[in-house]
Amino acid sequence: MGNFVLASAPKLFAGMLATVLIGISLTGFMTTAAIMLQSVAPDHFRGRITSIYLMPSGDIMAFSYFANGVLADILDST
Repeated sequence: MGNFVLASAPKLFAGMLATVLIGISLTGFMTTAAIMLQSVAPDHFRGRITSIYLMPSGDIMAFSYFANGVLADILDST
């Protein structure tokens, strides 16, 4: 939902509200996924499994934010 609002935002303020909505949705998803993962992991592996799960997802998000920034710079300069 937030992505569609962001894509069609006519003003900066609407775009900022859409990014807040996207952030809230992502936070809820990541929290739910981490809770589910930790609830099924054995106690003696819980920390290792959680760290392995969170490292790639954090890296992928960081690189996608970077790619979106580069794309915004390219499209804005034309």
